[in-house]
Amino acid sequence: MPDTPQPETVDLSITVLGRTLEHLGVQMYKRRDTAIAELVANCWDAGAGKVDIRIPEAHDYDPDQSTITITDDGNGMTAEQVQQEYLVVGRNRRQKGGGTGARARPVMGKKGIGKLAGFGLAAEMEVCTWKQNGCTTFTLDIDKLKQEGGVSANIPIKGVRSVKPVWAASDTGTRLVLRDLKHKSALDADKLSEALARRFSRTTRGEMGIFVNGVEVGEPALDIEERFPEAGYYTANLPDGSEVRYYYAFTNGTIKSAELRGFTIYVRGKTAQAPPFFFNVEATASGQHSTKYITGAIEADFLDDGLDDQSDLISTDRQEIDWESEKTKQLHEWGDQFARKVLRECTDRKGKKLKDWILQNQPIAVRVEKLDTTSQKQVTKFLLILGEAEPEQERALELADSLVRAFEYRHFHDVISELDSIATNPADLAKFLGNMREWKLLESRAVLEIVKGRLGIIEKFHQMIVNDAPETKSKNVNDNMHDLIAGSPWLLNPEWQVLAEEKAISKQLAEWGASDIQDEDARMRYDFLALTDERRLVVIEIKRSGHAVTLEDLQRLERYKERLAKAQTKDIHMVMLCGGSIDVSPAYKETWDKRQDGEIATWGEVYDKVRQYYEHYRAILEGDVSHADFAKKEVEIAQTRQVLETGTVHRDPVARKEGLGHQDSNYRIGILAFGSLLDDPGSEINVAVERRIESVVTPFNVEFARQSTSRDGAPTLAPVDQGGAAVSGAVFLLRPGITLQEATDMLWRRETNRVAPEAHYNSKAPGDVEIKSQKGLVGVAEVLYAAPLVNLKADAKQLAALAIASTVAKAGETRRDGISYLINAKKQGIKTPLTDDYEKAILEQTKQTDLQTAFQMLRQQHSKLITPM
Repeated sequence: MPDTPQPETVDLSITVLGRTLEHLGVQMYKRRDTAIAELVANCWDAGAGKVDIRIPEAHDYDPDQSTITITDDGNGMTAEQVQQEYLVVGRNRRQKGGGTGARARPVMGKKGIGKLAGFGLAAEMEVCTWKQNGCTTFTLDIDKLKQEGGVSANIPIKGVRSVKPVWAASDTGTRLVLRDLKHKSALDADKLSEALARRFSRTTRGEMGIFVNGVEVGEPALDIEERFPEAGYYTANLPDGSEVRYYYAFTNGTIKSAELRGFTIYVRGKTAQAPPFFFNVEATASGQHSTKYITGAIEADFLDDGLDDQSDLISTDRQEIDWESEKTKQLHEWGDQFARKVLRECTDRKGKKLKDWILQNQPIAVRVEKLDTTSQKQVTKFLLILGEAEPEQERALELADSLVRAFEYRHFHDVISELDSIATNPADLAKFLGNMREWKLLESRAVLEIVKGRLGIIEKFHQMIVNDAPETKSKNVNDNMHDLIAGSPWLLNPEWQVLAEEKAISKQLAEWGASDIQDEDARMRYDFLALTDERRLVVIEIKRSGHAVTLEDLQRLERYKERLAKAQTKDIHMVMLCGGSIDVSPAYKETWDKRQDGEIATWGEVYDKVRQYYEHYRAILEGDVSHADFAKKEVEIAQTRQVLETGTVHRDPVARKEGLGHQDSNYRIGILAFGSLLDDPGSEINVAVERRIESVVTPFNVEFARQSTSRDGAPTLAPVDQGGAAVSGAVFLLRPGITLQEATDMLWRRETNRVAPEAHYNSKAPGDVEIKSQKGLVGVAEVLYAAPLVNLKADAKQLAALAIASTVAKAGETRRDGISYLINAKKQGIKTPLTDDYEKAILEQTKQTDLQTAFQMLRQQHSKLITPM
C-alpha cells in the first residue's frame, strides 16, 4: 500500500487596512439570505454545476456549536491560487476573463469582496478547496483580522496542504464552513430556498443546481393563474439596441411573501434589483392595487457588461440598480410603461373574473337585471373595482349583495355618491360595503324612510278628512278617499290585511264557490274586504267626511254581509267609515252601538289610531336599527315618494291594474309537502293553493318509517325523531282568507283519504296522522305538515320485501305501491340514509337492473298468476 502524503503547513497571508474586512463583510451583508446568495455567486464564478448548502435544523440550533456549510463542485484552488487570487480583497476576476474549465461562463462577481459575505453570518470561516488531488484548508477569523482604524497590516494565516478529502464527491471543488454564528435563531430552509430562487434566474439555476439541506431550489410555489409567455421569455430591444428578456405572471390569490411580488431584475443570472419592484409606478399607476398578484423577471445583462469598476451600476449587495445613471435611463422608461401595462391588465382580469363569478349567482343576477340600465352599468363598474380587493368568495357575495341593495334603494343618492367617491380604491370600497352590511346602514335608513313616508301619508290623510275629500274620483277632483285607502291599505288598520277593493258581491260569491247567486248580487259592490288580526272578515263601506250616514247606507251594508255570509263560514264584521254624522233615529243608532258584528267608525278615529301607531314605531326605530325585511318595501317607497312629491293620491290605470298597495298585515298559511303530497295534493288542496314555493328543506328528518294500510303495507316517508335526513320539498302557499282550521282540515282529510267536507281534524284525538305546524318557514307565517304515526322500523331488505308485496297487491294497479312510491321520491330528489340500500335490495330480490323494470316484471308475473289458463 503506497504511503499517503502527510499534511503540511502552508504559510498564507492577507493584507488588511483598518476595519475594512469587518465593514465589507459584517456591515454590507447583514441579511443572511443576501450573504448566502453572495457566497453561492462565488460558486457560480468558480464554474460549479452544483452547490450544496447545509443549515442547522431549528430544534438543533445553537449559535456557538452549529455550523453552516456551502459546498460546490467548481474548479477549486491550489495553495498558490488561494494566496494570489482568493486572499486578494478587491480582485476583479473579470479582468482575467470568464470562468475556466468545462463550465466557462460569464462572471457574476467584479468587486472581489463577495468572499467576505460569510462574516455577515459568522465570526469564523473555514475554507477547504481541492484541486489536482491536493487540498488546501485555512480559517479566517474576523477577530484576528481586525485592525485599528487607518492601520495597514499583512496578517499571516496558517493553512494546511493535504490530499483531497475522502468526503469530497467531486474531483475539484470548495467547501466553506461558517462557525460561531451571529444570529440567535435558525435559518428557515423554505424561506432561504425561496430567497435563492428569486436571487438567481431560471437560466442560472438551470446550469447550476442549488440545494438546501438536500432539496433543490426550484421555482417559488405560487398558484399561477397564467404566465406570459407560457414558457421562456419575451424579448424587447431598447432604443440604444440593448436587449431585455422578460416574463410576467398573474396569481389566483395574493402572493403572501413580498419577495415574490413584482419584478426581479437579473444581470448575469443574479439579482440586480430585488423585489418587490414595479419601476416605482405602483403609487400612481392605474391598477396599482394589483401588486400582490403579479410576479415576473427581467434579464438585463447589458447593465454589467463592463470590466472596470467605473461601469458598475449595481449595489454591492445586489439589491438595487443605480437608476440615476444615464445607462439605466432607457431601461427605466421601458419598465415604467411595462409595469403600468401589467398592473392594468392584472386589475382588469381580476375585476372581470370576480364580476363574472358574482353574476353567475342566480339570485344576485336576477336582482341586477331588474335595475335600470344606468344602475346596471354602475353596479358592473363597482364589481370590477371590487375584484381588485380580492375578497374571499363568500365575502364577495356579501359585499355584492350590499352593493346591489344600494342601487335597489336608489333614492339614497348620497350613498351612491359616496360609492363613486371611493371607487378608485378597491380596499376602501370593500370596507365601505362591508360596513354597510355590518351596520345594516341601508336597512335602517330604508325603514326610517318608510316610516317617515307613512307619516307623510297620514298627514295627507288628515288633510283630506278636513277638506272633505270625495269618496271616489270626480271630474273636477282627482284626490279621493277610495284611492288613498287602496294605495295605502294600512291606513284602515295596520294590523288588518285588505283582501279586495270595489268588488261585486256576485263575483265574490263565485270565488268562494257559492251556487245561489242572484241578479241583485251583481248590482251590489262593497268598497273593501279585509281580514282582521283575529281572523275575521270585515266588509267596509266608506263615506266622505261631510256625508251623513243614512238608514239606506247602513241597510245596504247589512245586505252585503248577509249575502256574503251565505257562502262563508267565517264571522263577517261590518264597518261603516264616515265623518261621524249619522242621519238615523236614536233607537236605530242605539241598536248599531250595541251590535257585536258591526260598527260605525269615524275617519278621525282611524286617523288617530294609525298616527299613534306609527309615531310609536318611529320612536322605536330611531333607537334600534335592527328591524328589517326591506325587499318588500321597495315598491312602497316609490309609491310614497310619488304621492309626497306630486301631492296627489290619484292612481293612474297602470297603478290600478297592479291592485292593492303594500300593507303590514299579511298573515298567510302554507302546507309543507314532501313525498307523494308533492305530486298528488288532491283536488281540495289544489284549489286552495295560490302558488308553490320550491326547494324547501324540511325542518325535521324523514325516513321510510311508516307502513301504509292504504298502500297495501308499502313503506312511506314520515317525520322521525331519530335517524333519517332532512329532504327537499315544497310549500304550498294557500290563498288569502283560508283559516288555519280550514287548512288543517284539508291536509288531514287528504292524508286520511277522506273527502267529506264535514270531516274535521281533532287535535285532541288525531289518530294515525297528526297535523303539526312550523312558524315562519320560508317567510310564511304558519306552515302545516302531516306527521303520520311511525309504525315501522326495518332494514333495507325488510323494506324491499314490503314494497314488492305491495306491488303485486291491489296497490300496484294504481301505482300506489312501494316501488312506485320510491321511484317518485327519487325523482323529487329525496334521499334518506336508507334510500340507496332500499333500492339495491329491491333490485337484488327481483334480479332486475332498475326500479321501473322491477315493477313491470312483478306486475307481469302477478297478471299471469291471476289470469286463468
